[in-house]
Amino acid sequence: MSGPPWSLCSSTCGRGYRERTRSCKPPQFGGDPCSGPAKQTKFCNIAVCPEDPRMQWALLRRVRVSRRVAGDTGLLLRDCPVDGKWQAWTLWGGCTKTCGGGQPAEAEGLLWALLRWGAVPGDREEVRQCNEKRCPEPHEICDEENFANVVWKETPSGDTAAVRCPPNAVGLILRRCTLDYDGNAYWENPTYMKCISNDYRSIQTLTREHLSKAQRGLMGDGVSEVLAKLRSTSSDGTSYSGDLLAIVDVLKNMTEIFRRSYYNPSNADVQNFVQSVSNLLMEENRERWEETQLLGPNIKELFRLVEDFVDVIGFRMKDFQDTYEVTENLVLSIHKRPASGASDITFPMKVWKGMVDWARGSEDKVTVSRNTLSMGKPDADDTSAFVTGIALYRNLGSILSLQRNSTVLNSKVVSVTIKPTPNFLSAPVEIEFSHLYNGTINQTCISWDESDSSSLLGSWSARGCRAVPVDSFRTKCVCDRLSSFAILARLNPDMNMDKTLLPSVTLIVGCGVSSLTLLLLIIIYVSVWRYIRSERSVILINFCLSIISSNALILIGQTQTRNKVVCTLVAAFLHFFFLSSFCWVLTEAWQSYMAVTGRLRNRIIRKRFLCLGWGLPALIVAVSVGFTKAKGYGTVNYCWLSLEGGLLYAFVGPAAAVVLVNMVIGILVFNKLVSKDGITDMKLKERAGQMTVPLYNMTLKCAKCGVISSADLSTTATQASLWSSCVVLPLLALTWMSAVLAITDRRSALFQILFAVFDSLEGFVIVMVHCILRREVQEAVKCRVVDRQEDGNGDSGSSFQNGHAQLMTDFEKDVDIACRSGECVRVHLHAFVSLCSLL
Repeated sequence: MSGPPWSLCSSTCGRGYRERTRSCKPPQFGGDPCSGPAKQTKFCNIAVCPEDPRMQWALLRRVRVSRRVAGDTGLLLRDCPVDGKWQAWTLWGGCTKTCGGGQPAEAEGLLWALLRWGAVPGDREEVRQCNEKRCPEPHEICDEENFANVVWKETPSGDTAAVRCPPNAVGLILRRCTLDYDGNAYWENPTYMKCISNDYRSIQTLTREHLSKAQRGLMGDGVSEVLAKLRSTSSDGTSYSGDLLAIVDVLKNMTEIFRRSYYNPSNADVQNFVQSVSNLLMEENRERWEETQLLGPNIKELFRLVEDFVDVIGFRMKDFQDTYEVTENLVLSIHKRPASGASDITFPMKVWKGMVDWARGSEDKVTVSRNTLSMGKPDADDTSAFVTGIALYRNLGSILSLQRNSTVLNSKVVSVTIKPTPNFLSAPVEIEFSHLYNGTINQTCISWDESDSSSLLGSWSARGCRAVPVDSFRTKCVCDRLSSFAILARLNPDMNMDKTLLPSVTLIVGCGVSSLTLLLLIIIYVSVWRYIRSERSVILINFCLSIISSNALILIGQTQTRNKVVCTLVAAFLHFFFLSSFCWVLTEAWQSYMAVTGRLRNRIIRKRFLCLGWGLPALIVAVSVGFTKAKGYGTVNYCWLSLEGGLLYAFVGPAAAVVLVNMVIGILVFNKLVSKDGITDMKLKERAGQMTVPLYNMTLKCAKCGVISSADLSTTATQASLWSSCVVLPLLALTWMSAVLAITDRRSALFQILFAVFDSLEGFVIVMVHCILRREVQEAVKCRVVDRQEDGNGDSGSSFQNGHAQLMTDFEKDVDIACRSGECVRVHLHAFVSLCSLL
């Protein structure tokens, strides 16, 4: 028989008792019954109850001392006087109001012991005001809104709403409600800085696991795979701004892994690390950085991890060893020199194998004197070695967006670090910068100062550097400290650096003159279209439209360099219209060749003209956009094809092919014309160079217009086409070549002047060849004037008998004039042609 536990005391104070019971198992097979009581009782809680009836007890504890007397089943009870004491306050409860002032739930002090006499001194409850801010008015509350497939609940101004990230990410989407200048609430754009894609989250988790192993001195197995995965994932861009922070965190942890573990990074690891840094600075990520202005607070981490990476890699390099890592947005060089045999270091080494074009063509230059390395550290001896790291960032300056009302970052960003860090620089570091913008004044050398973190966008300071002007396009910075450097310039009051920049006057004049002359040509053709309707006229009008569209897009592109979407569209359409202008010249040459050879041109052939003029350029642009995913269409500085990555060949290659084919066709047409003129026999002459009209031996005879030989018309038209190809095509190539140079290098006034001259000259030449010097147009204008005069005299100028004039127009589209006015009194047809042969 075993006893159960005692029950609770029957009283909380005074004399009480507790009891316990037990059960007895009945005896069997003649056994003795259970002995002893089935219930046992004892006294408890003999403390004196308080005499103050007003006191209401809260949660409390008490201390009790008991002593068991040997051999006695009872308890020796006596009173133990103990002073009461309040315990710490509990946490405040929720406020009764969300605004306008309320009271939290009561916070009670817990009594952990009893007073023998009287209550514990002090307040049992404490009340204070909470949520005293003014309740917002209705117009100060953002209404519930469905934005980007997310429902944002009603939120007062000044607060931030949060919802879960999409399924492919973890974290929260934040959106702040704020007031405008009129005091009305509105939603800001949501920020995804707390959202991290699942891919980057998994990479971040793996990296932290490897870091934990490295801190315990374990080998870094699997680090290479993580770096390769990071490079591959980041090369496709980021989905959320939080992904950028995740990449920075992964790279920082990787540097710590290299430093702490026994893992020696391979060349592939180094390339993957630098490429991942470059992927951070891709143009596609610019909006992510600007979304919440994250780059300012995190640029310090970016500079620091590159500096630490240089230290880690340089430590494992041999003396006099140089390493270059070249990427699309970053060029990093690491040099290790012993203190005793140091030499000057010049960056960049443009002849280095694999150097990208933007770095090879850059005029930026860094020089680190050997005196800086040999005498920079007092405790350095002959066995000491210095690691120098220099990084040139292609577009970090544009991402930083340090433009203010009157200043702008006017150069690329260059970082210089030396490990171990010298206590002082006995010789200054010289950085020569090329200006990004012309017309700026007060060039100031600035450097990144990590000791000052007061600025949200970063700690740029002019301390420790002085500017030495080289020329109007370059400035040299002489600095006595190591950091990241750039040029900050003041805008000329006449310059406009807003998002909608104005094109230069030179470009406006060139494009305007060319477009106006071509518009005049189109107007003339439209006014006499009934007389000159032909395939060559259709080709010419399409050719003029392509040039006019190109001129308009050039001017529009100059104003949209800061608008990524519009700039990309402008670049793509400019690529299309540039190619189409070349294709229409080729189409004109093709039409001339068919006219010389006397081949029948049906409707299918005419549709092929349109396919060649518009379809082929559209196909080339579509393929280019599909393969590149529109990357390279539009850059930070211009709305045209990027000069990097080979996308420019999508324009240069087809244009060169068109020029080559056009030259071959021109030679064939010229030989055909020469051979025809050299034959004296009329039959052989017609057979050698039959036109479509001479094939049917037709002539037009007009009373006042004169007798116009159809053979002469076709020969003249072919010669005009040949002349157009020989003159217009080279001029067109020069025009678009100078246009590309003027677009990509806005600093050069020479290229803009050349483009304006060639573009204007091109317009005048086209009008001269196809309008002023073209006989058919002259005769058509005469007939147009005669028609108007006779219409004024009441003569409608009846058409030819039996509808033969309509027959001529439908049959031969190359006949440049059909005298359908009243002055043309008769038409002689020497051979009858069936109408069905024309269909």
